[in-house]
Amino acid sequence: MRGRAAWLLTLALLSACASERRIPARAPTSAEIRVLEQAVRPLLDVLEADGRAARRDCPIGLVIIQLPAINAGARLGDPARCPTFTLGVTEGMLRRLPLDMLRAVLAHELGHVQLGHLDARRQRGPTPAIFRLLTSAFDRGQEAEADRFAVDLLRRLEPRQPGACVAFVYALALLAEQPPGTGWLSTHPSPDGRAEAALAGCNRG
Repeated sequence: MRGRAAWLLTLALLSACASERRIPARAPTSAEIRVLEQAVRPLLDVLEADGRAARRDCPIGLVIIQLPAINAGARLGDPARCPTFTLGVTEGMLRRLPLDMLRAVLAHELGHVQLGHLDARRQRGPTPAIFRLLTSAFDRGQEAEADRFAVDLLRRLEPRQPGACVAFVYALALLAEQPPGTGWLSTHPSPDGRAEAALAGCNRG
């Protein structure tokens, strides 16, 4: 796993180069990298086993968004350059979510990447600010698809990470309690029954 750890350290340096921001953002600290590495690595291992992981020779971008609310997002890069996409996590999310819930939310964000939702959003128009994504919601159909992707991905982790899937249900329930218009559910539309649908998916089979 030394190669994967080096890859995560590299992505921190890449994120620090972004200058066009509508929302205050910064590079992650070494402690934040360790936490996010623990959250993301099992997800990437599953995707890699399926042949769906990001380019091995290209690090994933990472940026910490300086907001207290729980929020996360993803943004595509130039497909011909590195990073091919960037994950953004708020300080509030890192501070308030336990590791399993953090992993579950990131599984959902990886779903948007893998399912082509970011490509579709890019085709609707340019997004010059690195995290305009926090004000650009996906439609409900795409959110439901990303939820199902997260559930399936987290179920694959269950033998090694017991409770990985149910953590997504808990995360949805917790995030729904945030004040209206703030945090993850303000930019990720949440139809009624979303947590229930995730729970049903976790219990499937």
